[in-house]
Amino acid sequence: MSKKMCTSATRKNRLSDVIPYTLPQLHTGKTWYVDFFCFDLVVGTMRRKKYHLDPYKTISERKARATEIITSVTARLRSGWIWRF
Repeated sequence: MSKKMCTSATRKNRLSDVIPYTLPQLHTGKTWYVDFFCFDLVVGTMRRKKYHLDPYKTISERKARATEIITSVTARLRSGWIWRF
């Protein structure tokens, strides 16, 4: 009798079945944005949502807006909110 190995791909699929989103993260560089993935009921897969921060001119404005977005989206996702694409 042989043991079946659980691959990382299988584990990842199981985890996405349990948690239908990823937490938002700030990305800096040439362009600044906050992104996260959320389960789309219509398509049946995780989809990405981005909030662009480039319209804000100063770094302090971008960081402040990113903090607001991350806090708000995280609270919504944890309470069961599903993004409508």
